[in-house]
Amino acid sequence: MEAWKDELRAARKAGNADEVRARHPAKAFYARFDALQEAGEGRALFWMAVNADDAFDDRDEVDRLKRALWKRVVAEHASAPWAGDIAYELSKQKRWLDDEGVQGGLLALANGATDAEVAAGALARLVGMLDGRRASDEDRARAKALRERILKDYPGTLAAIELEGEAYREKHLSVGKVAPDFDAVDVEGVAFKLSDYRGKVVLLDFWGFW
Repeated sequence: MEAWKDELRAARKAGNADEVRARHPAKAFYARFDALQEAGEGRALFWMAVNADDAFDDRDEVDRLKRALWKRVVAEHASAPWAGDIAYELSKQKRWLDDEGVQGGLLALANGATDAEVAAGALARLVGMLDGRRASDEDRARAKALRERILKDYPGTLAAIELEGEAYREKHLSVGKVAPDFDAVDVEGVAFKLSDYRGKVVLLDFWGFW
């Protein structure tokens, strides 16, 4: 694969990239992976779902394959040890599955996962899709409900910890909020609290040796 990528980079400079793209390694290996997945190898099915667009030139065929393959990957392998990879790759399939298909797949993955990190991670990616700048009120409401689900059902996961951090920053560290209190020692070794200076103008200078 790396050799092919090097060849493609050189071909782009030479102006004959189309010829090299037509020889994408996925075209040669797709049938082998198909045989592996028929034998029960889940990661082979996953590979096919990721690489179908490089293996075939017919866009309609690719569209059909992508939808069918991703549906199977989520339904059959949500509890696999590598299911976290499914959420990552699935979130990049908007071109073929559109927003609705990706969102439905992430939700199905979360519902079918047996690993809390996988489930919470899939829901977090779904939150990211729903809560963009142009999100509708309905999407924002769905994102809020999913955040609450992550915090309630999957405490201690990376996604939950990140959400807790976001909530803390919004509550305490945004413009106009009262800074959280802390203890420290000044340059003369005298202990103090930030709250000791409440009502006065305070400049906090955070720095380090890095």
